[in-house]
Amino acid sequence: MKSILIPTDFSPASTHAADYILDFFKDTQTPIVITLLNAYLVPHVDGSQIISANDNLKRQINQKLLAEKERLTNLGTNPNITIKTEACLGAVENVIPRNADKSPYGLIAMGKNGGSYIQRISDILKSQNSKTPLLIVYCQAS
Repeated sequence: MKSILIPTDFSPASTHAADYILDFFKDTQTPIVITLLNAYLVPHVDGSQIISANDNLKRQINQKLLAEKERLTNLGTNPNITIKTEACLGAVENVIPRNADKSPYGLIAMGKNGGSYIQRISDILKSQNSKTPLLIVYCQAS
């Protein structure tokens, strides 16, 4: 089984990356697990409200992840592709390398339309001697 990590911030670029991967593997006979990952930060709130703020934000993100999973599931009909979702607290440039280190992903596919965090993620992966390839899927602004 192959695993692919697709970080998403629900932007057109990350949606395009997910669509690209799904289309690329549409005819695969090999079982593939795609994990849609959203890294999030809790906004600054009063210390007594941090737990409820985190819980509320994570609930909203999980709803968006499930909607994206449903959208992708409706696009593809390959029974060999399974889509999972995960919401992780932390900055994207820390969460992605940490997840790549703990899970045996065969590929990380990220959408790009100009963000600079991709270079930081690449640098961290290199410094960890990660063997996971990082595929950058470019998305032109419309």
